[in-house]
Amino acid sequence: ASIDEMRGDEGVRVVSVCTPTDTHVGIGVRVLGAGKHLLIEKPVALRVEGVQQLALAAGEGSGAGEGRGGVCMPAHCMRFWPGWPEAREIIRSGEMGRVRGARFRRVGGVPDWNPSFYLDDARSGGVLFDLHVHDADFLLWCFGEPLGVRLDGEHRHFTASYDYGDFAVQAEAGWLAGDGVAFEMTYRIELDGGVLDFAFDRAEPLLLTTGGVTRAVPLDGRSAYEIQAGHFLDVALRGAAPRVTLADAEKVIALLNSYGPPFGRSD
Repeated sequence: ASIDEMRGDEGVRVVSVCTPTDTHVGIGVRVLGAGKHLLIEKPVALRVEGVQQLALAAGEGSGAGEGRGGVCMPAHCMRFWPGWPEAREIIRSGEMGRVRGARFRRVGGVPDWNPSFYLDDARSGGVLFDLHVHDADFLLWCFGEPLGVRLDGEHRHFTASYDYGDFAVQAEAGWLAGDGVAFEMTYRIELDGGVLDFAFDRAEPLLLTTGGVTRAVPLDGRSAYEIQAGHFLDVALRGAAPRVTLADAEKVIALLNSYGPPFGRSD
């Protein structure tokens, strides 16, 4: 019935926090302080200081280790979404040569299930922190820090252009006005040896075209959330290496904050 009751229950070992973003750090510090393991939704926080607070509570980073902190893993679900880690593996293996360019698209209707939270940028971070955070994290995971970023559009529908020197990536994100707007999550990545094409609502989500032939890439049939939860249990209870860390969350939050107004935060 309460966080305090949960904190005192020795039968509870793992906690998943799916509350509004502006409550993540407060709840997370209390959970970790009770020695529980924590899977915390994205964005972990709107400021890097919030991520750093969680790292201290989890026994990570400078000055850590004073409490009973459990393992804390951010729920960056695109690192588990079938079709996304496979693309990263193809890219990083070099089997299809260099990346020549890429475009990501993540758009849908304005959230109507909790508008008092989602449409309050001070609480949710808006499209940049709640929606575009997925693609920003994936780009950091695949390619590392960009040389520069430019945003065009307005705060609820924009395209971010990432400069990686030899190639560029465009990532569109938006909450579109109008009733019944279907959600779209796609990418197209061009490499020397072919093209990776993903659409989440297609029967075969990930297609690879090379040598004039298009074929479906075999994917895990489970949902990203099931894969993510299983991985977190391996990390928390069996000591596996995490696929995503609080340090990763800090990097993506720092990147998003670096954009500045009108898209990033100005306070």
